[in-house]
Parts: sequence; C-alpha cells; structure tokens
Amino acid sequence: MISILVFLIIYFISFTIIINQYLEHFVTEYNSEIIHKNKDDNIFNRHPIHNSIKSDKKIKYKNAYYYEYDNKTYQQKLIDTFKTQHCYINQFSFHEWKTEPSIYINSIYQRVYDFLYNTINQSKYLSLEDASNIQIVHDKLNRYSNENDIIILDLDLILYREFKDHGKHVNLYISINKNNEFNVFFINVLGIVNEDKIHSHFVQHYDTLEISYATI
Repeated sequence: MISILVFLIIYFISFTIIINQYLEHFVTEYNSEIIHKNKDDNIFNRHPIHNSIKSDKKIKYKNAYYYEYDNKTYQQKLIDTFKTQHCYINQFSFHEWKTEPSIYINSIYQRVYDFLYNTINQSKYLSLEDASNIQIVHDKLNRYSNENDIIILDLDLILYREFKDHGKHVNLYISINKNNEFNVFFINVLGIVNEDKIHSHFVQHYDTLEISYATI
C-alpha cells in the first residue's frame, strides 16, 4: 500500500513538471508569463524565435488569397528594397561582437526598428496586388558591434502579411553611423513561420497578451 502511494506521488509530480514545461512552450511565442508584455521595451529581453521552420512554400496560383513569394524571390525583393543603401560596410571585419545589455544600443534601437519597418512596409518591390503591406511582427537582437563610430546590429525578424498562411524568418545586418545613416548589408531568409504560430493579432511593443489567447 505504501509503495503504491509513493508511486502515485512520484507520478503526480512528474506529470505536473511535464505539463508545466509544455504550457510554458505553448505561450512562449507571446510571452513567458501571462502577466508580462509580449515585447519588453528592453530589446535584450525579447523572446527567441522558436517556431521557425527551415522550409519554403512555393505557391503556384498568384491569385490565391494566401499567395506569398517563395523564399528566394522574397529574399531578392528585400535586397532590391535596400539596394539604394551603400554596401561599403562589407569591407569591414567585425570581431568584437557583443551580447550583453547596453543602454546606448537600447536607446538607438527604436530608430533602427522604425527605419526597417517603414522601408519594408512601404517597399514597392515587396508589394502584392490586393494584399496588405508587410509588418514586422517580431524582432530579436542577436548581437551587436560598435567599432570606428559604426554600430552593427545582427537581427532576426518575422515578416508577415495579413491573411497569409505563413511569415518569413529573416536575418539581417544593419549599420548606423554617427550621422544616423542606415545601411542594410546582409539579408537572408532562414525559413518560414506558420500563421497559426504568429497569430492574426499584430504584436506591438505596448500590446499585452489577451487572456483568451492563452486558453488551451
């Protein structure tokens, strides 16, 4: 009888731990705890992109409401979007990548974000007929470098167009100099994130997670 009771207690504890782990993973895309904001104002406190798939979707029918460019075309259109930016930065070699929080980097990040958002959202190359413009629904600073008065940011973005069945997981490097000039000099589409992992509710820095979204 005692052995059965001990077994049940161990089973219950193990079950509780497993359920909590899965529950945390379920809500990680939006936030780690339900009382927290989806995106913290501190850029070093953003959630990693867990749901990216190293895959592609080549949709045959351009008139389909869910049509989106395939990864290769999408990447080229991003390159075309930023082609007016000078790519001299390619000649630099950055060895001192940093990941620790920096008040200075945090202070300029919103300017970098706004530049990327507006340029991508208003790009004629990325536009689709009868479709919404692209939004940045998640952004993650991976690392940064600050050398010779030039700041380099290594970013991961999820770019998504309303009513499409997936978004694009994009990695890019962007520089900003002391004259506040931006240069995007590396762009790579890493994969896709399915729409159900993004959710149709567009995420902004100030948005909080609705309790209904966390219902299982």
